[in-house]
Amino acid sequence: MKKVIVSQRITVDPETGETRDALDTRLCELIIECGAAPFPIPNQMGGSQLVNEWFRCLRPDAILFSGGQDFGCFPNRDNLEFKLLEIAAEKLIPTLGFCRGMQLIVKREGGELEVVSGHVGTSHKLSGHYTHTVNSFHTLSPTRLPKCFEVLASTKDNHIEAIRHKELPFEGWMWHPERSEHYRELHLNLIKDKLQI
Repeated sequence: MKKVIVSQRITVDPETGETRDALDTRLCELIIECGAAPFPIPNQMGGSQLVNEWFRCLRPDAILFSGGQDFGCFPNRDNLEFKLLEIAAEKLIPTLGFCRGMQLIVKREGGELEVVSGHVGTSHKLSGHYTHTVNSFHTLSPTRLPKCFEVLASTKDNHIEAIRHKELPFEGWMWHPERSEHYRELHLNLIKDKLQI
């Protein structure tokens, strides 16, 4: 069974003040439905050498960057995810980013993000390589892409919804397949293809 590293958001419990790693269980269910095993990675590893050792021990086949939270809210998560992308680029590990995960891939290559309205709690019909309707929960969108990216899909209001790196096995989607009421066969097949699982 293929092994997929999954990044996690960080939450703070309002009652205890505990800082916790958190992951939507449906995201793990989605990976399992694709026939792979999810391996959530702790944000406390940050950009340390522990990440390299973790890779050596686990030998993952793919990486999935989850959504949620703006950059700068939790430096531990930012550092960890950028370190994971660095390793993925070096080892050519298939990588897929959902929402923030796509934004992360764009930022790594020097792209820029802008604040957008009308993209939270709604859905969009895509145009381009992908033409299906997707959910939307983001307030930031790529505004300038480096030449190393190909735009795969956009919305009616011309915001970028999906990208692919031209040289690395990286792809990003601004939607959340795990938040669909039922996992769509289209998304399962796309995830299997992009992560090679």
